[in-house]
Amino acid sequence: MSFTNVIMLLFHDGISILFNGGMIVGAFVILFNLMGMKKKIVENRDQVTSKAGYTTVVTSLDPSANMIKESKTTYATGDFNTLKKNNDQLCARYDKYAQGISIFPSIGLLGTVTGLMIQVSGSDLNQMAQGLGVALSTTFVAMVITIGLKFYMIARMSQPLNEAEVGIREYDRYRRDRLDEQAVLTQSEKSPTSKR
Repeated sequence: MSFTNVIMLLFHDGISILFNGGMIVGAFVILFNLMGMKKKIVENRDQVTSKAGYTTVVTSLDPSANMIKESKTTYATGDFNTLKKNNDQLCARYDKYAQGISIFPSIGLLGTVTGLMIQVSGSDLNQMAQGLGVALSTTFVAMVITIGLKFYMIARMSQPLNEAEVGIREYDRYRRDRLDEQAVLTQSEKSPTSKR
């Protein structure tokens, strides 16, 4: 089957052009938005990990046990409220597109039902074949688009988004620990020492 035959099957009448063409245009709009968003997600992840500085510095290794004997984790300071806000906004946009992708199977199902209605109401064999063609082509296009976009989101976008989230959580935990230590030190300085 040639490429021309596939195009003819997908766009063989006005209803197929409407459903399949609309889904393909919508898929490209979402894909280009996701590609732009991926760049922002990677930039945000890099800012979080560079400012958090949560890399572990290994001071000695035990090669026989293949273990780290002593390590120190250092954190840099930075404006994490802004980074956290950016990350939350990116997560919200990611969720919006993930939910938007789920509309394609519904559009495909609508095209399937429309095609079956055309087939059932058809008076001759040509109309029945046309209805079946609409039903099958819209289902096919919807599934290909949904699977492709979901795969792109999982393969290319989830990891940097999760890494940024982990960096923010690590820094928040570090910051809370530091605040607790400072509170204990402040309280111990304020408490009166007993004199003998």
